[in-house]
Amino acid sequence: MITGRGLAAFGVSLALAGNAAVAPAQTPPQRAALQVFRDSLQLTYDTTTLHDREARMIVVARADRDDALLHLRLGFLALRIDDLSGNQHRVDDAESEFQWATELQPGWPYPWFGLGLALARAPNRASGFAGGLWTMFKVDRDSRAAQAFAHTIRADPSFVDGVQAFVETALEARLDAPVDAALSALRLLQRSPLGWDPTLLLDRGRLERMVGNPDSARLAFQRARMVSPDPAMADLELARTLPLTADTLPTEPGQAPPFALAYYAAAASDDPEVVAGYRRDLQPIASDTALRQFDGLHGADRATWLRTFWTARAASDLRTADARLAEHFRRRDYAERHFRLPPFHRVYRWGIEVYQSHDPELDDRGIVWIRHGVPTTRIVWPVSQPRQFAPPPPSIFRPAVRVASLIIDPTVGDEPSFGNETWRYRQPDGDLVLHFAADEQPDDYRLIEGVMQLNVGVDALAEHERDLPGLAELLNSGPVTRGILAERDRVAGKRNISLATTTTSWPRRYPVTLGGRAEWLAAGRRDSMALVHIVYAIDAAMLRRVAGVRSSDAIPVTLRAVFVDRSGRPVASLDTVEVLHTPPAPAPSSLVASRAELPVPPGAYRMRLNIEASRQVGVVFPLDSLDVPAVRDTSLGVSSVLLGIPGRVLPWIDAPGDTAWLSPDNVYPRGETMSVFFQLYGLRPRTPYTVRLGLLRQRSFLSRLFGSGTESVVLREELQFPGSTADIRRAIALQGVPAGRYQLELTVEGNGTRVERRRGVVVENSPK
Repeated sequence: MITGRGLAAFGVSLALAGNAAVAPAQTPPQRAALQVFRDSLQLTYDTTTLHDREARMIVVARADRDDALLHLRLGFLALRIDDLSGNQHRVDDAESEFQWATELQPGWPYPWFGLGLALARAPNRASGFAGGLWTMFKVDRDSRAAQAFAHTIRADPSFVDGVQAFVETALEARLDAPVDAALSALRLLQRSPLGWDPTLLLDRGRLERMVGNPDSARLAFQRARMVSPDPAMADLELARTLPLTADTLPTEPGQAPPFALAYYAAAASDDPEVVAGYRRDLQPIASDTALRQFDGLHGADRATWLRTFWTARAASDLRTADARLAEHFRRRDYAERHFRLPPFHRVYRWGIEVYQSHDPELDDRGIVWIRHGVPTTRIVWPVSQPRQFAPPPPSIFRPAVRVASLIIDPTVGDEPSFGNETWRYRQPDGDLVLHFAADEQPDDYRLIEGVMQLNVGVDALAEHERDLPGLAELLNSGPVTRGILAERDRVAGKRNISLATTTTSWPRRYPVTLGGRAEWLAAGRRDSMALVHIVYAIDAAMLRRVAGVRSSDAIPVTLRAVFVDRSGRPVASLDTVEVLHTPPAPAPSSLVASRAELPVPPGAYRMRLNIEASRQVGVVFPLDSLDVPAVRDTSLGVSSVLLGIPGRVLPWIDAPGDTAWLSPDNVYPRGETMSVFFQLYGLRPRTPYTVRLGLLRQRSFLSRLFGSGTESVVLREELQFPGSTADIRRAIALQGVPAGRYQLELTVEGNGTRVERRRGVVVENSPK
């Protein structure tokens, strides 16, 4: 006797071994006759013919009311009429006929199978009014259909159609699905070749994956691939499953991992079911525009589009497309097992909901999880606490209690709540703090704007003051300030919701953040493109301490960089190992600097940089922008401005005898001479150009209000050039320049064109 967890809820015991039928079993000729009858119905598309056939059979049934086979034929006939006409009354007729047949022959599998088919087409009471009650008492559509299919398997465990229908019900059910019982039936059936049907193997793999057995699921999908005439669906399911196992690495160097090979191989299939599966995978993270593009593709074009899609998703986080795809399937598997919506109908309140996903299966937590993965901090708030508010000042008619300097109204807080959560994502471009509340239905968590909207007690909030930015200030503020801070938190929450539901991320995270700074500058030429210099300096003392090496030892550091265009497509990338030699200076603030370079095509890009000393120590810099000039263009262009102190910063030799100096920061001491280098492109020979170089002081508002204006040091030259490009070196003496913040401005005018470059400079009194 095998009893499933889900079937225990139904009160149904599934006997897969032994004969439990009381009435005589259905004979093979009877089954064969029913199957022939069902096949003939599928070939008939004329409802008039079907109605005439039904009328003749009803006349016979009135004379012989105890013929179970006749009632079965009438039931299947009614289901076929419903297929062609969509008349719900025909489903009710079919249910009545099958119910009659189960009373006449309870030991036959076909009556229960037909009853399950009819019940599965009934309206879903769980999605309507009082849906929770229907589900609680197991009289909703999925529960009743599962009971009927369970009786089918009890009557005959080898009845393939019944097992398949039972498994599909278990896969689609949202609450108390009979997964274990369906899986047990499949395992028993597939001990013989009879169960090696491709559809059954696929269903078994999905069930195994659902209960957390990815290795067994992989084996089932591999078997389905072997016996299926079209392996596309098996390949897609393999691609979804292999990232959950250890088979995520390529079998040979330079080869794509097995799951990626299966994913892109099946993407070329035009099977509607397979295409729908790919679309469902993309739906939580793709925009409507991207989905429309996907819908218009066919064959190999779809696989090409998917490669571009995943490459763009991975680029800005310095990941490979295959790694990002594997992470997507891991996130998807977790979200489907933990954040599925209940079977109740989800109603949106227009004008109140800040975000409406319209996803049919996942709540808002599932959407965010698939987009951004595991949160850095996840707070599951206690359910039993009352809602906290910032009410008006207390009065003699309504006393208030002060807890942690926050006034709480004891008459408020009896609103229903099924749970609240807060997630915080620490990201290089700024933290995301998101709040979820389940106020309408259990397990239906929706995004809300601010922490004040959570149904959480103040004591619980106070326990997480340090986990959420600004929470301590909000809890300990006065009544007036509290309203201002709450509104600020709400506006920030609205912005975070927009970012979280329109972007995706998978940033590299390090327990220890490596201190340092970096600059990226476009100057020089290689392969007809501009050369981008990545100049960085990292904390030598931290590097020595974490690496556990002597100050004179060489330390390997991984450097990753990527340049992406406006559509997110990577145009240039770098992944290399630099060997750094830490200086012997004992000062804890000393830095060790280095430089890397790569050619980048012209354009306006976003750039991301990652420096990693180990898997535990590293830093990811925020996304920054860089305009890369066209070095062979006919229009006037200018490179980045390179600044440095000769002999004290990193040298770059553009040509024999030509050296430019690059610094990873923009801080220079008074009394030094700052070297300036830049290149001009697209020059017209023997045409005069005006070059202005200004050091403009940036002053505060009060200084500008009461002072005499912005100070500047300006160099102005009229130049002509023999060729289309030119290298210009100048020096600015910082003697006598007051300490402060400055803007170095470069302006080049000529031939009716004007170009500008700016760079911040800090002049300080103390020696560098």
